[in-house]
Amino acid sequence: MTGSLGKRSMTIGLIIGLVIGLGAGYGVVQAGYGVLSNELTQKNDQIQRLQSQISDMVIQIRSLNQSYQRLLSNYRSLNQSYEKLLNDYRMLNAPASKFSSAGDLDYRITTNQQVYRYTDPVSGNVSIYYRNGTAFRGTFSIYSRHMETGTTASGWTFSVNGYGSFIVQPPQSFSRGPGTYRIGLIFLYDSAGYMIATSGDIGHIYVTVEAK
Repeated sequence: MTGSLGKRSMTIGLIIGLVIGLGAGYGVVQAGYGVLSNELTQKNDQIQRLQSQISDMVIQIRSLNQSYQRLLSNYRSLNQSYEKLLNDYRMLNAPASKFSSAGDLDYRITTNQQVYRYTDPVSGNVSIYYRNGTAFRGTFSIYSRHMETGTTASGWTFSVNGYGSFIVQPPQSFSRGPGTYRIGLIFLYDSAGYMIATSGDIGHIYVTVEAK
């Protein structure tokens, strides 16, 4: 009887020990679960913050890309305007030149530009040489003819020693305002002052320019 009671007490003690052990283990598990749950919550918060930051960065990138596209469009527009201005500048500053031979002389007349403002002077140079390469010495006269009306202005005389420059001041340079003009040689004089050729004699040498 006593032995039976002892065994029964041991069994009850073992069961109580197991119950206590299970309770303690459950408490440890619960504590571990709470820690993991807190860490998981923190990680989720970090992920949400990162997602929010990424969304903000995506918005900023889109905004920057739109700004870049606008800048690129403005650059292309400005570049086209620059190219047009550059071409206009080249046209304004490109010389016009014409060569002719008559008798024993070679002539070349050059204006410094092809396009002028009608309020500007017209300027350029003339070269006159004998066929053997000797420089012609004397004077030459320039004319300016408005092609739309046929109005001709002349009478300006300049020295030449193989090479000579000329400039005709406004309003005589483009006396009829905007339009197309011929700038040419009209008379040629030797060093003694005698006229030796007219525009017909020297092949009607001229250049065509625009006055705007």
